[in-house]
Amino acid sequence: MHAQIRKIPISDASVRCPGSCLQSGRVEHRLRLSEYLAVNALLTRPGEEMVTFMTMQPVIRMMDESDPETISAAFTALGWHKPPTLYQRYLAEQEEGRRLAFVAEWRGSFAGYVTLLWVSAYSPFAERQVPEISDLNVLPAHCRQGIANALLDCAESAASARSNVVGLGVGLYSDYGAVQRIYVRRGYLPDGRGIMYGNQPVEPVGQLVCGGWNSPITESCFNVVRERGSHPPVNSQGLPRKVPDTRESVRSSV
Repeated sequence: MHAQIRKIPISDASVRCPGSCLQSGRVEHRLRLSEYLAVNALLTRPGEEMVTFMTMQPVIRMMDESDPETISAAFTALGWHKPPTLYQRYLAEQEEGRRLAFVAEWRGSFAGYVTLLWVSAYSPFAERQVPEISDLNVLPAHCRQGIANALLDCAESAASARSNVVGLGVGLYSDYGAVQRIYVRRGYLPDGRGIMYGNQPVEPVGQLVCGGWNSPITESCFNVVRERGSHPPVNSQGLPRKVPDTRESVRSSV
């Protein structure tokens, strides 16, 4: 996988993650029904009715003791090996102050999770005290519902309490394609250290045997960075846009 660094605009965090995940222990994005009723009253005449479409948003909360079995069962049903002990470890590390774990719910059901490591196992992050977003997972049935972005909003908001930069690693093969696009849209940039395996650089020769890698390609990644206040290279429609030259800021951050 590869790592990425992103500096977080505090204004973004306050808008995207209202109420603070850490202070309230729960973030719930709601649309106020009273506001829609008021708009209806203004735009319609007596006897008429306006149809209003309300956008559902996920609920983001801290992981707790009720989650390990539920999360494990959801991924086991998909054939993914994610035992309850993994999430019990996350809870223990959260209790020790080493990690934060956030859970997303959609209409009352588990939909995904992400964690934030305060001290990364990736030495370029650890040396600079860059928190690492780790293990972002959303159930396939809940993709394209804004859940991954909501989880990232909360993790980035939490990271901003200690650092202007946040990092993460992302896998290389096609199963990671959707999340790779999310990271680009959010403004993450490669950290310039190339592909990593086990947090160590992958050499350009001597690694291939019988058409495959000596080590599973699923474990290889590369790292990206984003400075606080930098603009994503695409607009809200996913189209390229001109951005300021950030080469010096990126170079100084890695």
